[in-house]
Amino acid sequence: MFRGKLAALETSTALGSVALFEDGALVLEREQRVSNAHGESLLPMLDLALRDAGWKPSDIARWGVGIGPGSFTGVRIGVALAKGIHLATGAELVGVTSLDAIAAAAVGAVGAETIVAVLAAMRGEVFAQATGRIARGPTCVRIADWDAWRASLDAPEALVIGDASPIAEGTPPHARLVGRLAMTRAADDADALEPVYVRPPDITLPKSAKPKTPP
Repeated sequence: MFRGKLAALETSTALGSVALFEDGALVLEREQRVSNAHGESLLPMLDLALRDAGWKPSDIARWGVGIGPGSFTGVRIGVALAKGIHLATGAELVGVTSLDAIAAAAVGAVGAETIVAVLAAMRGEVFAQATGRIARGPTCVRIADWDAWRASLDAPEALVIGDASPIAEGTPPHARLVGRLAMTRAADDADALEPVYVRPPDITLPKSAKPKTPP
């Protein structure tokens, strides 16, 4: 278990959040719902949280950061900020997926041998993951195919939790959950840490527009 000052960032959905911990205890948290993928709001929210706690970025020995899946732009902003802070301070980084963070909210729920975490993926799809007695890695499921995918788990007792109407509502990933998981994991290789997209981005360059490799 990590001891010391830890900060966590989560930007996988429109609900951006920051949480600060010291020796395993939550010191404070801030959250803000935005429509601009956090580009204008994340750094000011983090700065305010640090000032309220009386911390400097250099005081923080470890950062937990949400790495998706979720909003492609939002996740990239959070990961880029965490990497920038790592370069400036040398702090450790731990990446936590949004689905792991959602599932962490249900750990210990009575009778939940399997937890299915879901998150809206737009385009009539959801990101889904099963952990516990039945485990399935992150995948993208069409809402029209949800009942069939859910039945394929063969886990009628599974607790479905997340932020993906109409399948589940009210439990988005949050920085406090990212932070609690980041305390229990080994630090990642910061250079190799990348967003988890699950599916390709909506916008990709056509082959003719991709830069050519110099001869």
